Amino acid sequence: MLRDLELGEGWSSWEPLHSLVWPRSEPVAQGLYRVRRIGTSGLDYLGESGRLRGRLTQDLRVLYRDEIPLEAPHTAAAALWIVRTQDSAAFEVSHFLTPGLSPRERKGIEAVATLLARLESGESPSFCFHRMPGGWTRSRRTRDDAARFVGGTLSGPSLPPLAALGDVVDLDWCGLAWSPWSSLSGKTPHPGPGLYRIRRSSADIAYIGQSGNLASRLGQHAGAWRNRGTKLGLLLTDDEAVECSWVEGPWDGCQREELEYDLIGHYVRSRRSIPAGQFLSSV
Repeated sequence: MLRDLELGEGWSSWEPLHSLVWPRSEPVAQGLYRVRRIGTSGLDYLGESGRLRGRLTQDLRVLYRDEIPLEAPHTAAAALWIVRTQDSAAFEVSHFLTPGLSPRERKGIEAVATLLARLESGESPSFCFHRMPGGWTRSRRTRDDAARFVGGTLSGPSLPPLAALGDVVDLDWCGLAWSPWSSLSGKTPHPGPGLYRIRRSSADIAYIGQSGNLASRLGQHAGAWRNRGTKLGLLLTDDEAVECSWVEGPWDGCQREELEYDLIGHYVRSRRSIPAGQFLSSV
């Protein structure tokens, strides 16, 4: 399945979103899906779902309503609604089936698919990682917090994808200047934005993450590990030292998320598995 994705095989043909009829032979299909404007080649969104039929024929179609959609049932619906109403855009969709995968495994495949899309185009799908059309805020869960136009630049541009350089535990992995590995409960970075990774001292990476405050986030992980307060903390329960490595950078939230997905995607392609502590909230 991963090999098919890397070869660009297994995706269905593109079909108009507004008239899509899901085949009765796949009523509970799971997998990946992608959205783009008809007449363009660039992707607007790429995601995953355990219920593709409902995702494509119900959740996404809220973008055809008169009122701007909220965050649920689809996080990108408001952005697509804005493009449809302002530019008279029409959309088409394509899907990639992932039968038999767990939610965690499907998220790992999504990270690879997103990385491959970024490597091909040089940027992220337009409205992945909570990006919105220029000047628009994100929709939240209540009508009072629906997306609205405020002007200005609310997020930085999509960054170029990280290259597959080095091994996942190297200090120059993916061309980044990672800090030396150190105890998770020891030295911490400055309280600024960045990326990080966690491992047992003699094992592979267990988790890849990002934060707007690295010091605070790694401190939370250290506390959870000592108190066994999270699924990741339980995963690391033994007498072996747990280490972290990080890289600081002036990235906003959208940029950190896309770089985090690059790292996860490269890890999956290299190890043919998911970091042991990744996507545990999907379990």
